[in-house]
Amino acid sequence: MRGTFQYTVQAGDTIASIAASFSTSEQKIRELNFLPDDNIFAGQILIVPEGEPTPTPEPFKHVVQEGETLFSIAALYGVQPFVLVEVNNIQNPDALAVGTELLIPGVASPSTGGGDSEDSGGADASQPG
Repeated sequence: MRGTFQYTVQAGDTIASIAASFSTSEQKIRELNFLPDDNIFAGQILIVPEGEPTPTPEPFKHVVQEGETLFSIAALYGVQPFVLVEVNNIQNPDALAVGTELLIPGVASPSTGGGDSEDSGGADASQPG
């Protein structure tokens, strides 16, 4: 191992995302920090083995549509609802206004693995034009 450094956990981080960002394993991070599970929180200081960092993708921007909830949006992107609340400084998670732009950390685009989602005719992501 080349060495270690301290990393401050950011909102939306997971053990897996930190390990991937620094080209190390989840197990090494758990061992170095005596973590019994994957529960971490924003502001927590972790010891991380040095590796070759990989760039973190820019947060994806999602515009709230009619009928969407914080939970449905979180599920779409595979993130925890509380992460969206923290990152977007949402005061009332039960009252998302249509048209509100939300930052979705750690993802480049929505998850398309679910077979139960509505077919939007290929218009799931808006692209600048």
